[in-house]
Amino acid sequence: MGIGVIRSSLAILVVLTFSLMAVPLCAMESVSGTGEPEAFLKEAGLITGYGRASLTEGKYETIPIILHFGMDLSKCFSGLKGHRGLLTAYIEPQVNPVISPVNKIEFGVGIGLKYQYPVTNFFSLYVNASTGPHYISVNTADQADGFCFSNTIGAGAYFFVNKNTAVNAGYRFRHLSNAGTRYPNGGIDSQFGVIGISYFY
Repeated sequence: MGIGVIRSSLAILVVLTFSLMAVPLCAMESVSGTGEPEAFLKEAGLITGYGRASLTEGKYETIPIILHFGMDLSKCFSGLKGHRGLLTAYIEPQVNPVISPVNKIEFGVGIGLKYQYPVTNFFSLYVNASTGPHYISVNTADQADGFCFSNTIGAGAYFFVNKNTAVNAGYRFRHLSNAGTRYPNGGIDSQFGVIGISYFY
């Protein structure tokens, strides 16, 4: 882990940031059948769950508290219009209490992409990936506290209780490290079970 990891993480972050900035501009040009501009926000949700990793000190346990805001990319890319699946760019501000090995805190933001495919009218599967800056207050033998990067991949399902509201259940794998800017930098690899609720516009 070194300069190469920093460059690749920053490159991904820059690309995703500009993608998110472009979505509102595309949406402003998108007009519904009624002649009214379409909203660029496709999904708003709240996610929580439980995460666990192994450290020299023992278990690293986290309770995520995540806000999820997704923007429909078909408004920017005409090739996606009419496609059965949904590709969104999303941003996830989060504050995550750490409950082990000590009571501390993480906070940051994830910027990512999610692909959602409807299996039925009431059930959809998805995959997602994100990266973003975080801050952790836990100082361990494996990972220094302070500024770091969070890289996450995941998969899950939406269970719709009505046309616009769905329960979200999924799995995430997250790598947390500072790309060699401080030592130690062994990284914290957490596995998360997540559950949440989302409203689709």
